[in-house]
Amino acid sequence: MSVEDKERLEAELKSRVLQTMNGLEELGEFFKVTLKNFGYRYIESESTGEVIPFWADKKTLLIEVKEGQLANALKTDNPNTRKGLIDLAKSFSKKDKPEVRYQLGVKILNVNSQGGGEFQVFAETHWDFPNFQDSEKKNSLSRDIVYEDSLDLRNNFARILEDVCGVL
Repeated sequence: MSVEDKERLEAELKSRVLQTMNGLEELGEFFKVTLKNFGYRYIESESTGEVIPFWADKKTLLIEVKEGQLANALKTDNPNTRKGLIDLAKSFSKKDKPEVRYQLGVKILNVNSQGGGEFQVFAETHWDFPNFQDSEKKNSLSRDIVYEDSLDLRNNFARILEDVCGVL
């Protein structure tokens, strides 16, 4: 393949991506698919069932799941999350059925005409069973990101999502 052919194909690909991901609805579908894939990889278990992203509000797409099998939750590689989950396991008996709450999501702050914009990506493991209100009993991470266009977003969004999933 010649250099000219390669450049032409890259330009066509960029043009197609920019055309297909230029609205809020299209971005929402992209985020849903990507969050679902990461939810499957990091959160989903036999006890949680399939994770399904939903719109928590007009601009926040979220996966929220409660894991009732602490053995599944304790598979985390994050030392802070693991310590909190061990504390949870010590604080309740099995008959109390303690749960861990996971959240993974993206908040759309601003969208530009090329399908890029400003977004906040976040993940959280919360072990303040049963109320999930104590901010000391959670491990969370969020990243504010800006993309020029939908091609930039498509090529780099998963990398940021992978980073915040480190708290799960």
